[in-house]
Amino acid sequence: PTHRTTSDSLAYVIFTSGSSGQPKGVAVEHRQVLNYVYGISDRLSLPDGATYATVSTLAADLGNTAVFPALCGGGCLHVLSGDRLADPQAFAEYCTSHRIDCLKMTPSHLAALVADEDSAQFPRCRHLILGGESLGWELIRKIRHLAPDCQIWNHYGPTETTIGVLTYKVEAELTTPTV
Repeated sequence: PTHRTTSDSLAYVIFTSGSSGQPKGVAVEHRQVLNYVYGISDRLSLPDGATYATVSTLAADLGNTAVFPALCGGGCLHVLSGDRLADPQAFAEYCTSHRIDCLKMTPSHLAALVADEDSAQFPRCRHLILGGESLGWELIRKIRHLAPDCQIWNHYGPTETTIGVLTYKVEAELTTPTV
């Protein structure tokens, strides 16, 4: 079949109120998605064929950090059910039995999954990308305790920037110098 898709062809439209509070549709072109895919894959050093898990609704762009790199790089995309995502043990067991290279979720979702210290199981993954809201040091410390080998990334970007614009590897807790 003949296709007429070009880099400036529309890939999708996503609706947001953003920081303005005014609802609007954001038109995302193919070139913007590819720029993001190449950028995030390079930043995380993820190879073609990496495995990803999406844990958010497809109606939001949060999950596109997993969806598009998996599809464009020949990777495996795990789409988990809502029931599994709400059950800390089932979620952790799934991530343990399936190799997940990249998992992106909101800090509050992860915090809810690991809230009970006695039964906290951590969803095993190589790269954990946390975005969509503020990430606090208390959660970072908890992740490091439960999964010391997991690389933690703080990801930020309003919808208008095509999924994300800043990806920071969380290395060490910043301290305030004493004077």
